[in-house]
Parts: sequence; C-alpha cells; structure tokens
Amino acid sequence: MKNIKKNRRHYNLVLTDVNGLYIENTDVITFSFFPDKKKWGEIEESIHKVR
Repeated sequence: MKNIKKNRRHYNLVLTDVNGLYIENTDVITFSFFPDKKKWGEIEESIHKVR
C-alpha cells in the first residue's frame, strides 16, 4: 500500500478490496469479491459513468 501511495502519479484508477483506501487525485473503487465476467462488465460500465 505504501508503494501505491508513493507512486500514485502513475495511476488513474485503483481497484481494491481494501475498505477506506484514499489516494489523492486517484479514483479508488472498492469491492469485496473477485468479479466474474458479468461483474467486470458492470464495473467497467460504472467506471465509464463516473469518468
């Protein structure tokens, strides 16, 4: 986690299972499951809506 925050300028988006993660100037999407193909489609659709 420290390495991600240190190199945050390289990231536009972080997908994680860590609740409460905040990275300045980076979108963070948290989920508590490993998505199957259908869920990845839903996640991708959600990302496009917020960007």
